Parts: sequence; C-alpha cells; structure tokens
Amino acid sequence: MTREEQILKAGIEYTIANKPKCIAGDNFKDLADIFNRNPAFEAGAQWADAHPHWISVEDELPKLIEHKLLYDYSDDVLVYLKDGRITVGAREKDSSTGEQYWLLDIDKDVIVTHWMPLPQEPKKGGNNE
Repeated sequence: MTREEQILKAGIEYTIANKPKCIAGDNFKDLADIFNRNPAFEAGAQWADAHPHWISVEDELPKLIEHKLLYDYSDDVLVYLKDGRITVGAREKDSSTGEQYWLLDIDKDVIVTHWMPLPQEPKKGGNNE
C-alpha cells in the first residue's frame, strides 16, 4: 500500500470512527468530495501523515530524484533489514543501465524489507538544546 493510500485509509477510518453518520450510505466521487463533505477526514489524514510507518519494498520504493548526472537517487530514508537491523540508506539508479539498488553504509549482502521517510529534525530552542 502506498503512502498516499495509507493516508486515505487513515482519513476514512478516522472519519468513520468520529462521524459515523456522515459517511454511511454516501457514494463519494473522489478524495476532494470526501474531504469537503467530512471535516473529520482531514484530521485523520493529518494524523497519518504525521505518524510515518514502515513501507514494504514490495509495495513501494522511495521516489528517485532525477539528476543530469549518471545516477538518479532518492532522499535518505530509514531502512529495515531482513536480519532486524535498522540503518539509513537511499535508492540509486544507474542511468546508463537502468539498474536500481540500495546504497547502505553496511555489509553488502543484506536484504532491505521495509523503509520509511526520515523523521523531522527536532525543533531548536527546546529544553535539550
């Protein structure tokens, strides 16, 4: 399930849990229709967006950023390895061959099973600064 689908699902579930009568029996045309007719949907979608979770590499891979060089690559993400370790990595694509692979600062023979966007940096000015 893609991140967008997960946010949509969370928004619908939040809407149903908080406003059961506003969605029951309705046929929605699209996402904008759900949002416009169900104010609780926005709260659910915002909650899902603020709480990232592991995405299976079978469902979705990090988006590649197109560069004019030999390689395209993604932003850094957290990756979960088959052996249970967690590290930071990125996807890379060789533009000349089309081959895609993970760039990790770890053993070469590891298998990435899940990934998630990096969390936002802490806000400056807090008690721990």
